[in-house]
Amino acid sequence: MNAKKIALILILVLVGSTLGAVVAENNVHLVVVKGGGEVNSSCIGNCLIVEAVRSALKKPPYPIVNKSIFPGTLVTFEMPRGSQYKYVSLVVNKSAIYVYQFNSPRDYRLYAIVDKPQRTVETEIVYKEGNYTYSAELVLALYEVPIPGGDAVPVPHLSYSVPSYTGDRLTTNTTAAGWFYINPSIAVVGLIPDGSAYANPPMALCTSNEEVGGVGTFAAYTYVRARYALLDCPVTTAIFTWPSVGMDANGNVYYPTSIPATKFVTFACGCSG
Repeated sequence: MNAKKIALILILVLVGSTLGAVVAENNVHLVVVKGGGEVNSSCIGNCLIVEAVRSALKKPPYPIVNKSIFPGTLVTFEMPRGSQYKYVSLVVNKSAIYVYQFNSPRDYRLYAIVDKPQRTVETEIVYKEGNYTYSAELVLALYEVPIPGGDAVPVPHLSYSVPSYTGDRLTTNTTAAGWFYINPSIAVVGLIPDGSAYANPPMALCTSNEEVGGVGTFAAYTYVRARYALLDCPVTTAIFTWPSVGMDANGNVYYPTSIPATKFVTFACGCSG
């Protein structure tokens, strides 16, 4: 398949399982692949994401060192002796990766900024119940980051989102996401979390927290827990979500095997319950 074309795979599956009050009546699994690389037509869903990551993984171009002078540093390499700058750091700033060369906090240079992925793979599973719709969206954005004097370094950004709708209106969205740097077969060296939680009226975001674990080991992950409530009184609808996403040193991806959300009606006023 031409690498510049978009590959669309649409699979319709009837599912009879239940999670809390959410019934998966119509489970739609949509996969969209954009960017370079060949698409294996026998590989669908999560398989495409794992295949894309594994095909991009490379050994580090230089030794990895535990040194950071910039907030959001994903990984730092030590350059060969005699280089003008002793270190190179990949730094995450919002939706871009900044490549800095440096010797000290006062002696540094911006080498490159990468703000567009080389390839993306998007998957979506939609669960419906009455007027409410829950969906889980797993998205890989694969960045190729140039390094002075070496090959480009692959940096995957992986996200798993749980939005909910009332009719066609987006009411809540919880996303576990992160930027990963992997030393193949050794460890997930770096993980910068990029999760979020937000609500639109008539829902309100009550609480949310984000955590990261496993960095420096074979597998690392990040998750977001969020609680929402309908702005109503004395009876409200509450939604709890707990999406997570992770990767290991072999390029495997990890995410919930069932929709990480539940909804129920309770006697309370908005978030006070």
